[in-house]
Amino acid sequence: MAMATNLLQGQQSEWALLKRHPSEDLFGVQICGSHVDQMMRCAELLTKKCTVDFVDVNMGCPIDFIYKKGAGSGLMNRAKKLDEIIYGMSSVLEVPLTLKMRAGIKEGKPIAKQVIEQVKKWGDRVALITLHPRSREQRYTKTPNWQTVTMLLNVLRLPIQFHCLVVVIS
Repeated sequence: MAMATNLLQGQQSEWALLKRHPSEDLFGVQICGSHVDQMMRCAELLTKKCTVDFVDVNMGCPIDFIYKKGAGSGLMNRAKKLDEIIYGMSSVLEVPLTLKMRAGIKEGKPIAKQVIEQVKKWGDRVALITLHPRSREQRYTKTPNWQTVTMLLNVLRLPIQFHCLVVVIS
């Protein structure tokens, strides 16, 4: 995950995260941010300076510093801001835009269904959703919320793929 702000400031350590190795057949980068203009400018820069096959918006990072800035999982409860970021980035990118999200913010209170229903309204602006079946509060070590995954499968009728403890909805 690279921070949009750091990329725009030209921080070499952040740009190093986006280097493609010649052996990589499929290469995407994950960007984290909460400001529409920065995310759009970052998407434009990626189109010009990087050889990527897709760009992923991180809406799953549970780290307090990121969350408090309204980025990562902090975007999950900011529907209007998320709309603006997705519309802005998808309008300037020449590659597919994907989205990684969590089951929700609070443990036992999943909001993934509402967020995915919002994403579905965008049509083909988002090519793929990756769902981490834990809430922000659960971080990385608590038991994944498989009930949320089952509910999403039953209610939304979306095709999915499972990857370890991450569910991919396409």
